[in-house]
Amino acid sequence: LFDGIPHVTDATSHLFQAKIFAAGRMWAPAPACPDAFWQPHVLITHSGKWFTKYTPGHALLLAAGIKLGLLKWVLPLCLLIVVVSLGRLLEAYEGRSAARVGMVLLATSPLALLLGGSFMSHVSAMAGSAAGVLCWTRFFAADSPRKGRFWAAAGGFLLAASALTRPH
Repeated sequence: LFDGIPHVTDATSHLFQAKIFAAGRMWAPAPACPDAFWQPHVLITHSGKWFTKYTPGHALLLAAGIKLGLLKWVLPLCLLIVVVSLGRLLEAYEGRSAARVGMVLLATSPLALLLGGSFMSHVSAMAGSAAGVLCWTRFFAADSPRKGRFWAAAGGFLLAASALTRPH
């Protein structure tokens, strides 16, 4: 929808940091004329480091997409994870019909589609949160300690990744 072009300063700074990470660096060298490159949410220090102010979780996810050549699919796949995870949670607590309605409404929501087609961190944070909560429900329903440990670890990892993506 946006031809892979960030459309707001948040998205620009996330993609900027992702490109820095994909290059194997934590920061980029400051440009010779830093005032010409000023942008909200991107910092240039007096020591010559150029980076974003955001937590690194989302940029690391985008960097993985860059390295794998799948950048344009990262956020749509995160949106798919949100829709499926929330559908599974709804099915467990409200039944299959409610889950189907909820999934269709979320998948066709203009805001969800807008965010899923951007480079902003909202959808990746929701994916970590929704999938993490789903894993925790699986942990409590596990029929063996081994499965329980797996679901608890997966849930903890996903919830931590969500917090590293967009602090709650």
